[in-house]
Amino acid sequence: GEADVILIEDAVAVFRLSADARFYVVGPASENELILNVVLDGLVDALHALLGAELGARTILENLETAMLAVDELVDGGRILEVDANAIANR
Repeated sequence: GEADVILIEDAVAVFRLSADARFYVVGPASENELILNVVLDGLVDALHALLGAELGARTILENLETAMLAVDELVDGGRILEVDANAIANR
């Protein structure tokens, strides 16, 4: 699905709804929303590859370690490491 953008004080958030779960990528207000959207796409697509088609809250909670490892492969300390969903899923 499409991502939405929201500006909150000095931060910009790109988010997407999937079943009963919400995925957010947050950056400084000066950050380009398109870059944040690419990061969000990488995360959601990697989770789809790792956990299956339905990304509901229950599925994510039951596989929280896998989901957190995907986030760890995606970013580190606010720096983008990888956005290719296949590369993230295969690590």
